[in-house]
Amino acid sequence: MGGPLSDYCEPFDIGYKDINIGDLCPEMQSQIRPHICWFSEMPFYVKESYKAIKEADILIIIGTSLEILYTHQIIASLGKEKKCYYIDPNPPNYLDKFGMNIEYIKLNAIEGVNKIVNELLFQAIEVNKTDELWDWLESNDYLSDSREILEEEFNDRKK
Repeated sequence: MGGPLSDYCEPFDIGYKDINIGDLCPEMQSQIRPHICWFSEMPFYVKESYKAIKEADILIIIGTSLEILYTHQIIASLGKEKKCYYIDPNPPNYLDKFGMNIEYIKLNAIEGVNKIVNELLFQAIEVNKTDELWDWLESNDYLSDSREILEEEFNDRKK
């Protein structure tokens, strides 16, 4: 099973049709299979994952057990200087061994993402000290709750 990613054709959509023996990839004339990673196979886009994480300013991990060991190294490629947020009500501490700058948010996904978004927006407002971000928040209906929370937090911190 498996092999280098270069041995596979690019994924293509077959809709909701069944995959049958004899259904061939038009590019490589090999048997098609579901676009999933089976056990013992190298997952798709690992190189791209490393690159994206290395280039990230922050990393947000939401609700995963991190039981698959190769993910530890990919996540650790963020480095020690950049911030990693890990949202999970009961996060395992596997990443602690890498000495990363991790903040564990022991909340469900919705509450955790809200907390992080508000904190990051607050930091941006504090750094930029402009009304542009407030105006942007006000112009986005889906962030109106964040604006109220941030204004309250901003005023509390100024005291």
